[in-house]
Amino acid sequence: MALHCGPARGRARPLAHTRPTVAHWAVHNDHQRAVEALYNEAVVVADRARRWFDGPGATWRATLDIAEQALVATESLATTARVLAIIAWALDPRQATTVLPFAYTDSDTPMTTTLTGTLGGALAGAARRLTASAAALTAKVHPSPPPAANSRPLS
Repeated sequence: MALHCGPARGRARPLAHTRPTVAHWAVHNDHQRAVEALYNEAVVVADRARRWFDGPGATWRATLDIAEQALVATESLATTARVLAIIAWALDPRQATTVLPFAYTDSDTPMTTTLTGTLGGALAGAARRLTASAAALTAKVHPSPPPAANSRPLS
């Protein structure tokens, strides 16, 4: 809270315009509930992914040829990284620019088709959706600044 020293005896008193409004708290509470929901879902996805990729998924992956094993292992690592980034973001949303570098859409980094139709594929998709939701929440609260007036696109 910003303080203002009054003219008499140096007493500090809060400025009225710095007090949060009821609307501010309503938006803050809605955002906090959304962050908590994403956190809870990310923890569930992380646990299920660990159990599947280390259990039945590992057995299934061993039956694949070496190239497909590598693709599945890479997607497993990416899924884990995305979910851990969401958990870190939910614990401290101010770190969004450093912990949400995995906010890819499915078209940016296609999931391996080997995983399609498996629980691992569903978990990888869930991690991608959660990351996109976290990025959208961050953008809503911390929109990127508009480009400078004298800036022009690179050609």
